[in-house]
Amino acid sequence: MFNPLPTSRQWLRLLGLGLPIFIALSLMQTKPAAACRPAPGSSPATIEQRVSQTPYVFEGTVTQVNGDTLTIRVNRYFKGSGPKVVTLTGFNSNSCQNIITEPGERYLFFGENEENGNWSAVYDGAFGSVRPWSPEVLEELKSLGLGQSFSTRAIANLDNQRWLLSSYRGRDVLPNTEITATLADGRMTGSAGCNRYGAFYGMNGKGLIFDRIEFTEMACQQPEGIMEQEQNYLQALQSVTRYRLRRNRLMFFNERGDRILSFTASDEATNR
Repeated sequence: MFNPLPTSRQWLRLLGLGLPIFIALSLMQTKPAAACRPAPGSSPATIEQRVSQTPYVFEGTVTQVNGDTLTIRVNRYFKGSGPKVVTLTGFNSNSCQNIITEPGERYLFFGENEENGNWSAVYDGAFGSVRPWSPEVLEELKSLGLGQSFSTRAIANLDNQRWLLSSYRGRDVLPNTEITATLADGRMTGSAGCNRYGAFYGMNGKGLIFDRIEFTEMACQQPEGIMEQEQNYLQALQSVTRYRLRRNRLMFFNERGDRILSFTASDEATNR
């Protein structure tokens, strides 16, 4: 049987019933601000917990904000090493806290460097990814053995000598590659095989440390394995706690006493 079209009054009745349903569905699909707040009774992770779970921890100044991407001028690495400028993605998207919309402020950043070379923010759930930089944050990092001040005068016998890496973590340096280190006035510079790098070094209460390791960002294809070797070398520098100088040999050791880097004075190396 043919059903006649609704009358005007019936249309109004249908619209009156449908409008509240439409509004309710729209509200359900819109994420309210409260949805990304921390759960009641929860608390943020400590800096110690965050450092232990994050591969890169650094302090820097935001120079540009573009949606969920921040450009950061790194002032200091506390864990890991990397370039002076980091582009951090995935920001402002996972939390209602620590939203950064303007450049110019300093923060302690927690990030990871993916296999494709992209940097992404590491989040503490709904508590955000960064900590606003402050003297209190620095003191907490120092209590973890990070960011300690040190004296460069205590190891002046290493200065003004160019060194060639002969082995790292028990492996010989790849043929046709050269990793160098020159130490002078508390600053170490050289080639990591592909990229140039620099770091501050000195003695703290526990021994020798390398701090604020920075490097350029070029990619070398040959010889095979050169980039992996470079990464292993820079990571080993972060593990150094003491050294031994024996004639024209310079050796670095980690906290367990393992020899992780061995250098030869360059004048001897070139005359062999």
